[in-house]
Amino acid sequence: MILIGTPSYNGCVTINYLDSLLGTLDVCRREGVGTGMQFLAYQSLIPYARNCIAGAFLRRREFSHLLFIDADLGFPPEAAVRYLRFDKDVVCGVYPVKHLDVDRLRSLPRELSGGDAVSASLQYTVKLKGGCEVDQGFVPVRYAPAGFMLIKRRVLTRMAEAYPELRYGKSHVNADGEEGDNWAFFDTLIDRENNEYLPEDYAFCKRWTDLGGEIHADVLSRFTHSGNCDFAGDYPAYLKNNCRAGGEG
Repeated sequence: MILIGTPSYNGCVTINYLDSLLGTLDVCRREGVGTGMQFLAYQSLIPYARNCIAGAFLRRREFSHLLFIDADLGFPPEAAVRYLRFDKDVVCGVYPVKHLDVDRLRSLPRELSGGDAVSASLQYTVKLKGGCEVDQGFVPVRYAPAGFMLIKRRVLTRMAEAYPELRYGKSHVNADGEEGDNWAFFDTLIDRENNEYLPEDYAFCKRWTDLGGEIHADVLSRFTHSGNCDFAGDYPAYLKNNCRAGGEG
């Protein structure tokens, strides 16, 4: 069973999210996959919100997987079941940053135009590993965003055992789903080896990979990230054109 966890700092979700979620629930019903929901509203500190949702998931033992879905994402309804069937510990969708890189747009091949060019010019917060082959539309990565991330229960239980210093009780902020013990799986950190500041999703990835775990990213699906406008991503096109230009992706 999948617990879908959605943090929303303002208590709202986008139409793209709602439409995609309804489609996802329908696909899960048809495929015999049980689902549940865990919302957390009015919490602007995203690491704390993700920690609360992860803690609630650990207490709801009937669920085998936690699927984070951010409230501003549009996503393929079949993605959740596809990730579940892939059967890896952590599987992530790749969605665009809410910013249009005009210089990248101008540098794209001329055969790309209109919406295709815009989608291919967006930036994506994923760090690929070099020399990895695509397996069923997924590749191993160093870091990936947590806005659409499927996590097996064993990942969080293993991390809780390995990082006892991350355990905490109730904080000074009252949040839904915070009852009992929680773990700061998603607290930000500084990677001293590379002198890098890691945001909450990258910090989670590092904590897991430091234990020998793997992160896999979906390189086939297309996601929309809603802000002042809808940033309709096309990561497959981005990879194709970036590889053509000799980049790392």
